[in-house]
Amino acid sequence: MNYTLYISYISAILLMACSQGDDGIADVGAVKICFSGSASRGASARAIEDMPTTYAMWVNALYHDGEKHNFYFNSQEEKEFSYNGLWSGRDQDYYYPCSGTMDFVAYALSDRDLHPQAVYSSEDDKSAFTGIALDFGTTLDGTADVLCSERISGVECPYVTALPMNFVHALARLTFNLESEDQETIDRLHIQSLTVHDANISGKLQVTYTNANRPVCSWTPRLTSDLAISDLPPFTEENPVSCSLNIVPQSQATSFTLTYTIDNGNGTDSPLYTTPTLTYTASFPTIAWEQGKEYTYNIACTLNEFIIEEASVAYWKIEIDALASLKDWEDGGSITETPGMTE
Repeated sequence: MNYTLYISYISAILLMACSQGDDGIADVGAVKICFSGSASRGASARAIEDMPTTYAMWVNALYHDGEKHNFYFNSQEEKEFSYNGLWSGRDQDYYYPCSGTMDFVAYALSDRDLHPQAVYSSEDDKSAFTGIALDFGTTLDGTADVLCSERISGVECPYVTALPMNFVHALARLTFNLESEDQETIDRLHIQSLTVHDANISGKLQVTYTNANRPVCSWTPRLTSDLAISDLPPFTEENPVSCSLNIVPQSQATSFTLTYTIDNGNGTDSPLYTTPTLTYTASFPTIAWEQGKEYTYNIACTLNEFIIEEASVAYWKIEIDALASLKDWEDGGSITETPGMTE
């Protein structure tokens, strides 16, 4: 849900006594800066939900007094916000100036320990936030989520309600659904892990803003590595085995490996209860994994083969006309191979 913070008219009256500081920024008043954060989640292009409350958000602000801009939040000392009914200062409260306007940009991370070094292209030209670079020195392990906000411009000070801030996903998401309609396969096939090979796991993110204030995310990858998902649940008649990875976008899809065993059907008392660990490796269809999109791979499983169906691509963020543009890959094709039986 969206939360809104209202202040009393008494607080508004107090703002009338504000003065202008030496730095051109009006003295602060009684209105706390806070946000209601939202981001699309899952495969639906139009499903906007609140920002997960466990995330950490860093907010940056420019102040405009009618003649020039000044940093209100120092660009080298990003202000961290956390959720407490609304998104507000984590270590202290921040308040709007009594007059003028403000611009905001923000980014959010699923793990605050991933906090990258930020560099702002508006450091010399403070007329507007033109861009921000986030340099991830640590690896993104497949579970991390990185979000960048739209640029909010010309907010009248003080803004007396929680300011809505919409974020987009800066990573790409891979989702795998392993399904079977064969009861014997459901009973006997045990998927142990799924590994995506040569995935981008670190890099520098450059965010620029369009005239419509929308963020454009460009990555310069730094490291590649295998990303594995283990401890997968067993097959059931009702639900497929499903798992996801979030990765730094890359121009060339790679390959993946399934590790599995097959129950010999003689029961747990048999010394040959399962086969040795088996592997099956296949290449993804040639396609780029782009920022803000979710790629869903359905894999039909039997005891004799895996059939990788054409992937579907959906926006992992809100798009005004997204439903009209979503479609399956045109040139993907299906890949049918017999599972490898190598130990």
